[in-house]
Amino acid sequence: MSTATLEVLGNTALLAVNQDALGKAAVRVSNTTTTQVWAGPLNGDEAVVILLNVGEESSTVTAPWGLIEAALPTCTVFVVTDMWSNATTTYTRSGGAPKAVLVPHEAAALRFACSHPQHKHRD
Repeated sequence: MSTATLEVLGNTALLAVNQDALGKAAVRVSNTTTTQVWAGPLNGDEAVVILLNVGEESSTVTAPWGLIEAALPTCTVFVVTDMWSNATTTYTRSGGAPKAVLVPHEAAALRFACSHPQHKHRD
């Protein structure tokens, strides 16, 4: 097997999505001649989004907010984990949507978790 294949098969974050207890498959929600977006719900106020460049040139692919809001309707703050790098970024509904600049045939795998921040009140 190639190194790339072993990296995919050994990626514990991707395996966790594949084995998620909710058991619902992601579906293609956007399809152009050069990009695709796949998305699906996960157990416990989470969702997965796969951004895919199927073209022959680099492309910016955006995760659609409407889709994320439909999957996680009570969330206003999202913690997004890149399942390749394990880096996390926090997004709010009022901010820009997550996106990735992808080289030809590259994919970004994003896990969205609903964040319920604790608000501190002054007495």
